Amino acid sequence: MRKAMACLSTLALVWSSAPVGGQQPTTEERTTQLRGAYKTYSAERQARCQDPELQAYFSRTTCSPFDFTPDQLADSSTVTEDQKVALQKNRDQYEDQKRKLIAAMRKYGGPKDAASASFWEQLDVSEDQNFLDLYSGKITWGEYNRIRKGLAVRFRNEDAEIRNSK
Repeated sequence: MRKAMACLSTLALVWSSAPVGGQQPTTEERTTQLRGAYKTYSAERQARCQDPELQAYFSRTTCSPFDFTPDQLADSSTVTEDQKVALQKNRDQYEDQKRKLIAAMRKYGGPKDAASASFWEQLDVSEDQNFLDLYSGKITWGEYNRIRKGLAVRFRNEDAEIRNSK
């Protein structure tokens, strides 16, 4: 909990930093702010993965969508009531952290960061549907995990394409 609060304090500091005297921040200052936002997002994600209240969720999935085991991808069980509580809490925290990082990408990043942020937002519909399908019992944990992994791969590939474009 203390780690999560420290992350939130750092995030508040990063986002509350305003230009002094109405001057625009330098490229170096913007880069520093954006790096800070990425570090905060990463630290908050790790804290979320360790949160005891979310272990019912993380007992069936992974912190990183690239680290699934074959058993997790083939899991034929559906979500339980206890897991639904953790699933919803994780989703709420993820969405809040994602929203803050996207705002920082747009505020402090360049055109490529803004394009990457826009693509990430385009995945919202698919992420929301995956969440709702698991929550409602329409799909299994294995299906949820495979979709989650597929969305992460799509984002990683699109982000690489954006960043490698001229």
